[in-house]
Amino acid sequence: MTPVVHRARSTVLGMLLVGLVATPALGEERFALLIGANLGWSKDRPLLHAEAEVERVRDVLVALGGFPADRVELLQEPDAATVRARLRHLARTLRALGGTSVVLVHYVGHADERHLHLRGAPLSREELQETLRALPATHRLGVIDAGGSSAVLTVRSDLPAPGFEAELSVEGSRFTSRWLEGLRGPADLDHDGVVTLSEAHGYAAGWRPASESVPLTWPARAPALPSPSERDGGPEAEEDRERGRQEALRLLAEGEVDAALSLLEGLLAAKPDDASALRMRARAWVRLSEAHAREGATRRERQALRAALEADPSLAEDPDFAPQHQRLQELEAAEQRDEEIRGAAERESQDNPRRGHRWGVGLDAVGTRGALALVGTVIVQERWFLHLSVEPFGPGTDLGFRWVPLGWRWSPTFGMGGHVPFSQLGLGSRTEPVPDEDGWVDVKDPALIQRELRRGYLHLDVGVQYFTSWKPALACELGLGLRLFHRPSIRSVGILPALDLGCGLYF
Repeated sequence: MTPVVHRARSTVLGMLLVGLVATPALGEERFALLIGANLGWSKDRPLLHAEAEVERVRDVLVALGGFPADRVELLQEPDAATVRARLRHLARTLRALGGTSVVLVHYVGHADERHLHLRGAPLSREELQETLRALPATHRLGVIDAGGSSAVLTVRSDLPAPGFEAELSVEGSRFTSRWLEGLRGPADLDHDGVVTLSEAHGYAAGWRPASESVPLTWPARAPALPSPSERDGGPEAEEDRERGRQEALRLLAEGEVDAALSLLEGLLAAKPDDASALRMRARAWVRLSEAHAREGATRRERQALRAALEADPSLAEDPDFAPQHQRLQELEAAEQRDEEIRGAAERESQDNPRRGHRWGVGLDAVGTRGALALVGTVIVQERWFLHLSVEPFGPGTDLGFRWVPLGWRWSPTFGMGGHVPFSQLGLGSRTEPVPDEDGWVDVKDPALIQRELRRGYLHLDVGVQYFTSWKPALACELGLGLRLFHRPSIRSVGILPALDLGCGLYF
């Protein structure tokens, strides 16, 4: 038969129809593997009814299609590894039985041109194609009902039998719903009481089949199908949970992430191991992480991504989630580095010999604070040494600070301060420049420089401090300072270096 390809305007649905022969015996062995997945990958908009649709496929196949209930396996939100395992099990079963057989693999969920969007290591269309080809069945039928998919799986049957491949679309509806409608009877175009494969797919796609095909259902011979409410009957609590899950799916699909999370938290509080609710919560956290990323809130982005992975560890194998997974690893590595730095700083603080000391007294032999200056110090947060000193031979007073950045016994120090002679405070006599006999002032005269220095100056200091672990502790400092002072004789600023050397006791 020449392949028939039908194209319509809306969502494209891929199907694979393989090895079809006319009117097989009713006693042939029939198996079905039905897969429904509402959530898809992390960037997919959740579907509302994929899992419910495969349940309806099961009901139709059992009630009208001659498929034994124990040979129709339903997988809802499985991972790809589970699908692979069940296909291998199906192959072993078929080999053991032998004889004529029909196998239907029906998937409803998200897919693209290359992969079905299931959790775990991606399952490609090509892999599914090869797996179906390898099944030891007489007739093999694969249906992929996935909105947004434009590819068609193509497998050539090893049997010398007619067949067709079709790329189908149903305007305004999903393929599976229309297909099921046809299997219930409307697709029986020749009114012989049998809906064949060709009739069912022709009905779903809106075109008339060109030939006979494998019978799928016998509507006239079967009892009425149970209504959804009858099929889903059960404890009221479980019905409430299912309604809650459907509502959470709807909220996720509409972008109401906070509302969906609130509802899912309630469901998980009642049943923490609800796998479906956990996966939906993971998708909700992924959406929140995207919002935090747009806001530049990296900490909340990291927390949301981590929460998503904890709710659904299979996201680590989701190709759509791969960039965010890498982003999470980068954020967590940065957080770990920050934590190590904070830990080192905390340990350093615990080991800091300055810890617990609050004040001290000391003597500067020489330095910017004066010669033989008495120094009183207050320690703030272990690193800031605020001082007030008195130079008896200047005479003057000095106010400033030293910053000690490291928590070790040896640490560099950086400081600054201001020195004010008592004469500037009205506590002593002022000195003025004395001109020579010709009325000139020698601006390089050391005595003049010292007189100008006694008007007051600012100083900048850098050095090293050694702090013992004794109680009281002995600390000594050695460094270099620069004194900056006004020189009225040259109407400029003078700079004079000084050696800093001093020790003190701290309590």
